[in-house]
Amino acid sequence: MPQAGSYEIEKVQIPVGELLPFINQQRLFRARWGYRRGAASEQEYLELEKTIIRPEFDTLIERLAAEHIADPLAAFRLLPCRRTGEKVKLLGPADTEFSFRRQQRPPFRSLADYFLPESAEQNDLIGLQIVTLGQRIQTEIQELFSRDNYRDYLHLHGLAVELTEAAAEYVQHRMQAALSPAGETVPATRYSFGYPCCPDLSANRTIAGLLHADEMGVEFTEDDQMVPEFTTAAFVLFNPRADYFSL
Repeated sequence: MPQAGSYEIEKVQIPVGELLPFINQQRLFRARWGYRRGAASEQEYLELEKTIIRPEFDTLIERLAAEHIADPLAAFRLLPCRRTGEKVKLLGPADTEFSFRRQQRPPFRSLADYFLPESAEQNDLIGLQIVTLGQRIQTEIQELFSRDNYRDYLHLHGLAVELTEAAAEYVQHRMQAALSPAGETVPATRYSFGYPCCPDLSANRTIAGLLHADEMGVEFTEDDQMVPEFTTAAFVLFNPRADYFSL
């Protein structure tokens, strides 16, 4: 089990440019922006991507950075933990727990199964993280929609969704790097409450509290949605057997 050098909260402001390697550009271009190949040949689509799509992408990224429309913020920490049944107890300064439901059909899995039990000789580790693009990009998107500027709205909204995911991936890599001093990558799997295997959205409030997310401007609605819109919380398991599944 990898060992954490510190259990303190780390907060970082992430330059938009550092997120570029983590953006799923094909998903952005084809699914979010709607540039699909259709009846065109693959070569014709690649030419479209080169001459139209990527220049649009580059211009928008430059604007977000230059005008600080998106200022990604992140907070994360590693904490020791132990499993008891379907509950994972966070130790040290956290002193709280997460409950994970178990499948009611074979193979009867629970996310708790991927943590070391209370009887183990050492503690396990869990990573907690929260990222947000801030309020300004949400306001910009709303203004584009209100002015019926649907094309720019679609592009900025789609990019904001992918930037949020890229920021979450970036933070996960930061945690893995902290646990891999010798350069050997520690396996990690990231989950968010609301996923099929951990559907309790209210548990994001616990993550936010442990990371002091209110200092980043993150709040919750009555139905446990995070505000600003382009905000996501997650927890990370460092077990090579960890997998995604539905209850």
